[in-house]
This record gives sequence, C-alpha cells and structure tokens, in this order.
Amino acid sequence: MNAAIISRMYYRNNFFHIGHLKTLYDNDRLAKKRNGVCYAIIDDRQDSSRISSIQEDFDYLELRHIKTVSVRSEHQRIFQYTLSMIRDGNIYLYHCDEKVTNIDRIIKAVTQPKMHFQLRLNCGADSNDPAIGYTSEDQTNGGFTVVLIFDYIIKVLDILLGVTDIVTTSQTDVNGVKDVYISGFFDKITNIRQFRLDTYHIHNFRYSKRGWDVDEKNPYLLTIKGLKSRHVPVQVLKAFYLHGCQMGNIKIQFIATLLNKYLFKHSEKSLGVLKPMKVNIDNWRAKQTEYVCGPKSLHFSKETKHYPLSDVIYIDTSDYGIEPGKINKGRSVQLSYGPCITCTDINLTNCQQPVLSACIDLSVVHSDTKKIHWISSSWDETPCQARYYLYNWFYTGFNSLIDPEVVEGYIDNSVFGNLDHIYQLEQLGYFVYDRELSIRDNIPTFIRICKI
Repeated sequence: MNAAIISRMYYRNNFFHIGHLKTLYDNDRLAKKRNGVCYAIIDDRQDSSRISSIQEDFDYLELRHIKTVSVRSEHQRIFQYTLSMIRDGNIYLYHCDEKVTNIDRIIKAVTQPKMHFQLRLNCGADSNDPAIGYTSEDQTNGGFTVVLIFDYIIKVLDILLGVTDIVTTSQTDVNGVKDVYISGFFDKITNIRQFRLDTYHIHNFRYSKRGWDVDEKNPYLLTIKGLKSRHVPVQVLKAFYLHGCQMGNIKIQFIATLLNKYLFKHSEKSLGVLKPMKVNIDNWRAKQTEYVCGPKSLHFSKETKHYPLSDVIYIDTSDYGIEPGKINKGRSVQLSYGPCITCTDINLTNCQQPVLSACIDLSVVHSDTKKIHWISSSWDETPCQARYYLYNWFYTGFNSLIDPEVVEGYIDNSVFGNLDHIYQLEQLGYFVYDRELSIRDNIPTFIRICKI
C-alpha cells in the first residue's frame, strides 16, 4: 500500500476558472489515490474573505482532498520560523547598501522595525541573493511592519505542513516557486519530490492572467463561481476535464455538447411560458378542469404527468402572429400534448398584451401542425408567476459583458414539489430554480442553464 502523501498547490490570481480544472482535479485525485491531502496555500493577507470564497469553489467542484491553508492564520508560525532562520545565519538584513549579519541587530530590526530595509536569503549569490521580505509603512498603526514575500512563505509552509510532493502542470515552474534562488535554497534542505503532470490545451478560451475587473460570479463567465451561479452540474465539468485529459486538447464549445447531453438525460419536462399572452376558451363549461397527459422525463421513460387545462390558458407571445402554424384569427393550432384550439377573436386594445379568444376541441389532434407552448391550471387556481433569467452561451472574450434578458411568465406548480430538479420547458431551454434570486426579488426565479 502506498504511503500517504502531502502535496501542495497555490494560486496567485484572484479567482479560479475552467482552465484550472486540470490542476485542481489532478491534485485532488493524486491525494485521494495516495491516501493523503493537498494543501492549497491562499495568500489572504489583504483579503481574509478569499479563504471562504475559494472553499466554496472547492465544495462545488467536490474536491474532497484539497484543504485550504490561510497565510494569515499561519503568520505566527511563519514568523517564528523566519527568526530561527536568522539565528542560523540563513537570512541577513540589507539596508542602504549595507549587509548586516549581526543576529541580534537583525532580530531587533525585524521585531521592532523602525526603518526601511530588506531581508535577504543567504544563498551565496551576493548581489543576486533574493529578497524574502521588506518593510512597509503601516497605514493602520503608523510606523513600519515587515512583509514577507509569497515565494518565501510557500517554501516555509512546505516545511511547516510536512509537504512530501509538489505536483504542477507547468513546464517552467516545476517546484511551484518562480524565484530560482529561493527554490534552490530550500530544495537543498528538504526531500520534497517534484514532478510534472501532463496538461491539455483549451481552444478558443481566453482569460487575462491578471484577472477580470468584473464580478466573478457573473453567470456569463467561465469562472468557477460563474459556472456555479449558472447552476452548471459539476458532473459536466468533470466530464470536460476527463475528455481534455484523454485527448490532450479540447474546444471550449465542447462544454455546450456535454451540457445538452447531461441535461437531456437528467432533466424533467414541465409546462411554462416566458412571455405569456392570455387565451380565453369560449366553449368551456363552468368549473371544469381537464387534464392532458405528457412525458415526465426525457430519457426513454414511460413515466407521465398530468397537466391541468381549464377555461383560461396562457401561451408564449412567440406563438402569436401570422406565420403558418402560429395563432391568428380563424387558424387552428395544436397544444403540446394537448387538444386543438381555434382562434375566434383577437383583442388588440392593449397592443402590449393582446388577449385571444378561442374554441377548443378535445377530440382533434393535428399531428402535422406546429405545437405551441401553453400553461393552465385548475378552474379555481392560476398558474404560478415566475421570473426567468435567459442566459445564452458563455462569454470568453475581454470586452464588457451583456446583461441577460429577464422576463416574467408562468410555470407549472408541480415544479415546487422538487426545487432541486432541472426542468426542460418545451423548446425554451433547461431551467433551474435559484433560491438567492427568489428571496432577493420576492418572486420564484429560474435561471436558464442553456438553450436546447
């Protein structure tokens, strides 16, 4: 049985995106395989919220073997280790072109900083010895404070955390630290094994290395938080990662293919309209409710569900017009899974919300006509009003992002029996309930994951 390993990764930028799946999943799989853990070192000295934010990403991606490490919470241990390095003569002070090697003077300067100086790692390279810390003016309390650089902190934490392996997908940054002098110094005093995993190329995918100046939770972005806000199932991201590993390269558009395949198999059909127009049925008996039978799911299942039909139905405004198969006066059209209706009148008094009158024939089914979206309810109820965020394809460029179209319509009440399901609204897309937006807007709100 393989011995447990402790690996380490770290991240310099402000957010994770789909391009980081390889590093994240590779480290998680390695730690799981070797019965170990991977520490993700997060520099949260300037922003303490980063730890909880990144942990949310890891939870969403189901990374069970990666543990976040806060540089802020480890500060005292790092500082004490630095003092021991000074006592051992491995760190000296550099001030006004003077190299100070007196241990007592260095420790006093570090613990009670009163001037600007650098701390340098004694690598024997003289003028090329790397700075591992410097003084900065303390804006809060006045005076000076000592700031240690991240490359040095990473190598110290490798020792303090007991790291045994370092895994990277970078060809030029094998040990995880860019400064060759710092990495070379610590490589001599540790027995950490270093190796590189193969990576893959994502075509047509662009992100600035310096990050975005927009909200990383924007569901148009292929950031981890954007994908989560879009309610993209994590199984799709795992499939994207595995396919890239197998092929060596992958097109970013392939995520659309994976999304549609997954959603087709795991979604449930429901009735709903996005931009409703009211239709009054003239020949309906008072207090009558009929039910039409439609499929419950999409993947070769014989399960069915019943949709109520009464004297008022709502259709999508896209089904109103003069094109063949759409409703205009005198034309008959087929409701999805349901009977045929014939338009008898169109009231255009309110051009924004015209009202139709129609007759219905429960015995007629025109299989060769275009079926339209509709929703109704029992005679003593109304369909549930809902708000829809109509997101389209993800954005991978560099310009400003567009806002989604937000519309209000209706959705079948049965969806509230399980708000964790993904629902397909006929020809309109795959939708999922968003709790945060629903609470914020005080109306049931659904996000379109993608079109069909």
